Amino acid sequence: MSSGSSISSRVYFDESGNTGQDLVNFQDPVFVLGSCRFNPDDEARLLGQFKRYRGNELKFSKLRTSGTGNRAVIDFLNDPALSRETVAVYLIHKSHMIVTKYCDMVLEPSMREYGINFYERGMNIALANLISLSMPVHLNPITWNHFLKLFVQVARNRTGESLDEFKAAAKMVDT
Repeated sequence: MSSGSSISSRVYFDESGNTGQDLVNFQDPVFVLGSCRFNPDDEARLLGQFKRYRGNELKFSKLRTSGTGNRAVIDFLNDPALSRETVAVYLIHKSHMIVTKYCDMVLEPSMREYGINFYERGMNIALANLISLSMPVHLNPITWNHFLKLFVQVARNRTGESLDEFKAAAKMVDT
């Protein structure tokens, strides 16, 4: 960041891997949300690196197709204005996100019923990690992804039909 300039109140967000409701997507399994904010001087300088490119939004898919675009991206990523104070990135494997929701909606109520605080000391995180890593191996990836897809369907639709399908899949998982 340039010294003496205040941080702009404009904060920018963009996502990658947003496949909408299709969370079990083999072609795009990771969701990434990026955010940045720069002081006005750095913002103008950084945007100036891309002045050749028209439009409201810079698209990496277009920038990567030319040597000039590649250099502009690399120069941007190497700029000292990019730091932990100005840039944040959150990424999550979509199937793991589904598992964390499953833990919240299905496992936590049972734990609470027995007087166990599922969130205390990170039990929810540990169990979600264990399930995410072991179940695709234990079942096989196709069966596991089908189970996750049905869970998403029942969580969204909340119909008797989707619940019956999910229960049938859950019996297979329980074996």
